[in-house]
Amino acid sequence: MIYLQNCCCCVDLRIGTIIIGILHILADVLGGTFVALFGESGIPDLGHTLYIIFMMLHILSCVFLIIGCFRLRSNWMLFYIIMTMIMALAMLILIASDVILEIWFWVMITYAFMFFICLYFWLVAYSFYAALGGALCCCCIKLRKACYLIAVVDFLVNVVVLNMAGQEFIAHIEQAVAICHCIGCIFLMGGALLRSTVLLMFFLITSLTNCIILTVYCIYLLVFEERYREIIVPASAIYICCGIYFWIVVYSFYVEVRNPNEVMEV
Repeated sequence: MIYLQNCCCCVDLRIGTIIIGILHILADVLGGTFVALFGESGIPDLGHTLYIIFMMLHILSCVFLIIGCFRLRSNWMLFYIIMTMIMALAMLILIASDVILEIWFWVMITYAFMFFICLYFWLVAYSFYAALGGALCCCCIKLRKACYLIAVVDFLVNVVVLNMAGQEFIAHIEQAVAICHCIGCIFLMGGALLRSTVLLMFFLITSLTNCIILTVYCIYLLVFEERYREIIVPASAIYICCGIYFWIVVYSFYVEVRNPNEVMEV
């Protein structure tokens, strides 16, 4: 897998990750304070309250990230990696919704800039996480065994999706993609068993496609204010984040199978 060798092309990854943790704490404090003071005339509604709670959790994850850098413990950094992944996904959905609803241009530009900054921060932190041995799934499971677990869990989740999707056109597309991804999960099981890059690649393609279509489906539900969006969108967002992490784990195993003697240098 491709990792960054340095932060900003010249800063050591460890130092860069610590700086990123500090910068993200400052950004979260400013963002949370702004929403608390000015959101809904100083009285935050449910959405603003949830945003503030998420910012508090993300600040905690930044603290864990900094501690992990000082102690050289990859498991301390995982909380930040997951939380920042959720943040980036939320920003992506927000940008897409703003484009569809034709929100003020400079607002969309600001959100897009924040998204790419967040994505770069995540990439730097994940690169240092991987350098510390974080290529293991959940810091303790070997990649091959993790692929077996991912194949079973992802298969079951997509079976549920097949039985709960709505009747909209985009929902039928999601069902078709879910069927293909179920097949991809079977291929993943075979790819992990046989150490076959071809079978693993099929899962990687269906997994990525599934996440993209599900993201579009969430945007559709939000824009057109469909029923049950309050339940479907958060559940889908959690699954998409898990799906991205599953993809990273499987891709890491794919690289391990393709280049068994390759040594990563960071």
